[in-house]
Amino acid sequence: MTLLVDSGGTKAEWCIAETGLSVTTIGLNPSILDDATIFAECRNVVPLLGSVDCVYFYGSGCGTTEAKERMRQVLYLCFPTASVHVETDMLGACRALSSGDMALIGILGTGSNACLFDGQSIVGALPSLGYILGDYGSANHVGRQLLLDYFYHRMPQVEADSFAACNSVDYIDVIERVYHQPRPNRYLASLAPFAVMNAADSQYCRNLIFHSLNMWFDTQLQPLSSPDRMLHLIGGFAYAIRHLLPSFCETHGLQLGKVEKTPMEGLIRYHLAK
Repeated sequence: MTLLVDSGGTKAEWCIAETGLSVTTIGLNPSILDDATIFAECRNVVPLLGSVDCVYFYGSGCGTTEAKERMRQVLYLCFPTASVHVETDMLGACRALSSGDMALIGILGTGSNACLFDGQSIVGALPSLGYILGDYGSANHVGRQLLLDYFYHRMPQVEADSFAACNSVDYIDVIERVYHQPRPNRYLASLAPFAVMNAADSQYCRNLIFHSLNMWFDTQLQPLSSPDRMLHLIGGFAYAIRHLLPSFCETHGLQLGKVEKTPMEGLIRYHLAK
């Protein structure tokens, strides 16, 4: 049996390719979580999945050799009889979305990333700098901008009152959750639905989302040279704002292709066809 794992900043989906048996855990990002936390989550799913021969883990935070090896070692402890392969979530998105043609592939979820994929390999990419230095266009970046605008009184009063009614905006609580509690990226991303739900009626919310997307284009997409400018997207945030993406793509001369919430169905097709 082949176990596929798609791990983003918020959750990880574990799925047996041949049967479709699926389990969900928190996102297992080795750049944010320590090995003990990752191991505890992995160990909990072992009895639910049964015996596996091969593990393919596609995860955020797995962009360095060290991070991949850390993740591989933890998975091997949980699945000692299986061959274990660890790749980036970016490669997972490419394998799930590509139909064999050259295209830009983007991830817009809790975090964000992008690359140029030639149908077989990633041939162009810039580093993903995470939720502190990057992640433009993502849910956590939109959430971060909402907090900044709220506390610096840049948010219109109607939206500010609504935002405060929907979320805890106590200063001490926000500082605690961003700087002292684990997984601050998930907390910031949890604020983004406010902008999405109000984008139709609030010019402020709509502009905030487009501003974040434009920053993502400037830093991650524009530097990549793509002949046909086709863009495929994956991620919960991309799916949530799919109604805004045609306008974004038109502005930047892109062709909008597939927009999928998760890569798992595409990954199952890819691995079963191997």
